[in-house]
Amino acid sequence: MNILIIDCFPFIRTGFRALLDENFPGHTLYEAATLEDALQLMSPAKFKLVISDISGSGGLCAGLIDSIRNKQKDVPILIYSNVSEHLYAVPLMRSGANGFICKRAPLDELTRAVHAVLSGSKYLNVGLQAQLLAASDNSIFNPIEKLSPRESMIMNLIIEGKSTKTIATILDLKCNTISTYKKRLFGKMDVDGQIQLAQKALMLTKIGNSETHAVKYAS
Repeated sequence: MNILIIDCFPFIRTGFRALLDENFPGHTLYEAATLEDALQLMSPAKFKLVISDISGSGGLCAGLIDSIRNKQKDVPILIYSNVSEHLYAVPLMRSGANGFICKRAPLDELTRAVHAVLSGSKYLNVGLQAQLLAASDNSIFNPIEKLSPRESMIMNLIIEGKSTKTIATILDLKCNTISTYKKRLFGKMDVDGQIQLAQKALMLTKIGNSETHAVKYAS
């Protein structure tokens, strides 16, 4: 059973090796520090599971799931990351991940997550399962769809790195008007600032109008 772990920190990969050796006998672990290295490993080898961080030395990797799927269409992907569960877990699941677990989670939960994904289940902690299953429409998890055209335009300009003054000039509005739009935008997107806004928008644009599918969750 081949398992691939993608993480830029060697001590994380070493820790995973110890956990898998103890709980999953008979596996062969492959390690990659970057997505590019991982994709090279996936050309000759087939994997039963990919465990990956979604961020690395180059920042958030929004194309990671698609890149892995292009190499091996049906391989289960467990995201193991320090990115905010609240901001990213549900969007990542909706964009194709089979599970999400935070790096702060205890080892027994990590072991359960690996077992669940290997067995064909989806894995989220109980609180995030409730958040996902409570959704009745996609806009709950894709707040971009609730933005007005003006808010969308301002968000794109913020992501491009434009200052409040520059945005005001481009849109022929006052700076305090742009500041008001930004506060409203941060609230609708549930972020604390421009960096989180850019990261979340990048992730959510991959989701589009996909519908929620019934999934089997591990208990």
